[in-house]
Amino acid sequence: MSALFPRLCSLFTTKTRRKKRQLLTENAELKRHLQDQETALWIAEALLTVRRATTPAPPLPVTDDDDGTVQTDTPLAPDVAAVEPVQESTVEPVPVIKPPKTAEAYLADIGKQAAHWNTRPEDLDCLIREMLDFHPDMKDAAQDARKQGQSILDGLNKLYHLAKENGRNAPAVKEALRKFCQQYPDYQKQARSKVWNGHHARTRHQDEEKRKQSGFVPIITPRQIPLNRVTTPRIAPGKPQLPAAIPTSPLHAQDIRSLQPAANWTLIIDESGEKFEESTRQLKTQDRLLGRWVGLLIPVSGHGLPRLQPGWHATEQGSLDEIDRVFQ
Repeated sequence: MSALFPRLCSLFTTKTRRKKRQLLTENAELKRHLQDQETALWIAEALLTVRRATTPAPPLPVTDDDDGTVQTDTPLAPDVAAVEPVQESTVEPVPVIKPPKTAEAYLADIGKQAAHWNTRPEDLDCLIREMLDFHPDMKDAAQDARKQGQSILDGLNKLYHLAKENGRNAPAVKEALRKFCQQYPDYQKQARSKVWNGHHARTRHQDEEKRKQSGFVPIITPRQIPLNRVTTPRIAPGKPQLPAAIPTSPLHAQDIRSLQPAANWTLIIDESGEKFEESTRQLKTQDRLLGRWVGLLIPVSGHGLPRLQPGWHATEQGSLDEIDRVFQ
């Protein structure tokens, strides 16, 4: 048994060495085969490059006027490789930005904005600049539209003050309204509204003067807010006892802190007055031209307020009693 083991080991070692030499030989042959293929491919590419460089361009065909056949000086070789066409460099065209609106639409917007009482001059300038970016040749037309809109605004204000001073049934008011509607037919509705607003302002002013002379005071009682007791925060968090509650004065009737908590709220914002620019700092707080923002915060449900009629506005009411009822 001891003599057989060395012979088995020798036989196994011999077979392993033969197999290893066989694998190395096969790998060497495969490597040489791959090298030969790469060399052949490189030689073929070089020959093709040289052939393309030395092959003359094919002559232009010559047409025989007699029989209409096409003849060439030298026949084209069928094995001549076709020369790949050289691609011309293309420049991407600049995209054309279309104007968002036509010139006519811009002019209509400029006139409409200029005729609105709450349009700021800088906003109107911005709109005109935007139009000129797309329609640079319409500068004069834009200024004309602005002047026409300003004339419409001046005419509407004139109708309002004329009706406020004389009433809507005065002959001067009717004649001014007729001329305005004839000159600007697209603004007939706004003109009649201005006359009515001026007439209602005249009526309210007369009622206010009567109230002053008679000493009448409108009965509008604010909500009664109970006395709230507010506790101040503790200075030292480690103190176990709370400081004594400090009684405070009742909150204002319109103070938001006095409202009952609710999950959803509605905030209605409106403006009051006419002037909102920096120049209003020179106006007194009692001046009606002073612009103010007014906010009304009410809960979505459970407020108990009846609905107003659609389109209701205080400036369109001719009775102070109706306004007092709504405020109450």
